Amino acid sequence: MAAVIPIDKLNLFTAAQLRELICLNQEVYLEVLEENTVYENCRRTDPHIENFWGAIKSLKESERARFIDYIARRSKINEWDWPLKFTIAKHSKSGAVNTLVPIVDNTIFRLELPAYTSLEVMKEKIIYAIVHNNKFDDLDINI
Repeated sequence: MAAVIPIDKLNLFTAAQLRELICLNQEVYLEVLEENTVYENCRRTDPHIENFWGAIKSLKESERARFIDYIARRSKINEWDWPLKFTIAKHSKSGAVNTLVPIVDNTIFRLELPAYTSLEVMKEKIIYAIVHNNKFDDLDINI
């Protein structure tokens, strides 16, 4: 570790912060993410929002890290290093809802989320978005 991090700088972190930096525990991050989420033109109790959180929680650890990178352009977000409130907004495009893809603006930590019709479709679209990790503002993609 000393070859990578100057030993005298380790005292800048608490033991918990250092452990969090080294060990990737996405469950903690998801709880913090959910607690720090605001909703725009939708509510936490809406079916597609429930499906969103169900889909995110069912992802593998590596997929969760990619999701965090997708929305925040970093692989982890520590509880003590939270950028700002995460916003989930109603999707701005119209059309066949299951053909739309999420739109992310990671400069303001905002996700426009289509109201997909099922948990399975939600998970499929989120995985597609994080794998391709691009902005799809004007595309309707049928996958």
